[in-house]
Parts: sequence; C-alpha cells; structure tokens
Amino acid sequence: MLLILIIFLPLLYFLPAIIAKGRRHNNATAVFFTDLLLGWTVLGWIVAFIWAMTANVKDPTRGMSKSAVLAITLTILTGAMFIVLVLGAHDYPS
Repeated sequence: MLLILIIFLPLLYFLPAIIAKGRRHNNATAVFFTDLLLGWTVLGWIVAFIWAMTANVKDPTRGMSKSAVLAITLTILTGAMFIVLVLGAHDYPS
C-alpha cells in the first residue's frame, strides 16, 4: 500500500508539470516551479494546471493532444481516488 502511495501522490502533485512538458508548453519550467513551490496550497496547483492547459505551446502539431492530457489526468485522479477509498476503508487503532 505504501508503494502505491509513493508512486501516485507525486504523480498527482506534479500532474500540471507533466502535462506542460508533454504538451511542449513554452513556460513548462515556470509551470513546474509554480507546481513545486505553490502546489501544496491547492490554489497554486489549480493555477499550474490551468496554465499547463493553455495554448501557449511550441508546436501545436507535436506533443500531447488535449484528449491524451485528459486520459492521463483521469488515470492519475482515478488512481488517487482509489488509494483514498482503500485507505479510508481500514480501521486504524487510535
């Protein structure tokens, strides 16, 4: 279970940076640092995610399409929700 958390939580946290890099965003480095430094505030993560989805890309014909971005996002979020449900289903002693 811990291994799953170690894999999925960083993927979820850095999802905006992964999307920006995959889409060949002109400001991918800035999106990464915004996500790294402000992602823990949730608002910073949302800003980085929206920024990664903007049309400011080097070559729109190369890189990930928006449907590929959506598929990756849904996969990671589904994995994270599964982890939360599995961890929430256990009764831990106080």
